[in-house]
Amino acid sequence: MRGKKIRANSLIEVKTLDALGIESVVLPINEIARAISQGAIDGTTMPPGSLFDYGISRLTKYLYVSPIGAAPLNFLMNRERFESLPTAGRDAIRKFSGGWTAARFVDAYGARNNSAMAQLESDPLRTVIFPSQAELEAARGIFRAVVQTWSAVNPRHSELLRLTETEIGKLRATR
Repeated sequence: MRGKKIRANSLIEVKTLDALGIESVVLPINEIARAISQGAIDGTTMPPGSLFDYGISRLTKYLYVSPIGAAPLNFLMNRERFESLPTAGRDAIRKFSGGWTAARFVDAYGARNNSAMAQLESDPLRTVIFPSQAELEAARGIFRAVVQTWSAVNPRHSELLRLTETEIGKLRATR
């Protein structure tokens, strides 16, 4: 992957890819297929299900599976807008947000990615590459170092990391 130009999803991915010797490019998800087809980038970081959802699977035949990080998903609304909603709308958001929504998202997202991975691995026209344990540990070490550097920049970053890791731990404990 060294020397390749790969689309990254976030600044943490940019820094991780750069530390791995991979040139990174931040692009919106809807521009990836065009960028690959025009040769502007060599590939992308993304979950397997999204390769199909955004048409990228039609353009790619090689998949390098390195599960070293993730991009958080948030649904955000400013308080003023939230308070302007009808009572029933606010009540529904309160009832179905947080852990309830996260658990359903994790289940659906995981099932979609597992199905997509099975499809990719069973396709004889594709090459699916899994890094060795040593390569995976090295990449994970680089990812952890990037996250720790980000965390050290600002006390708020450190708090967000702690809160995120706590919530991930809770979700994993229920699985």
